[in-house]
Amino acid sequence: MSKLHLTISDRIRIEGMLNNGFSFAGIGRTVGKNRSTISREVQNN
Repeated sequence: MSKLHLTISDRIRIEGMLNNGFSFAGIGRTVGKNRSTISREVQNN
């Protein structure tokens, strides 16, 4: 699996962190992705 894409596990973690009030930057640091990647994922899904 490529490091360029978010895994299902990443997406589940992102959802949980959003529900707990984390910022895109904070989530990005946790999953090892840029905050813009997190923002796009949330916007698109």
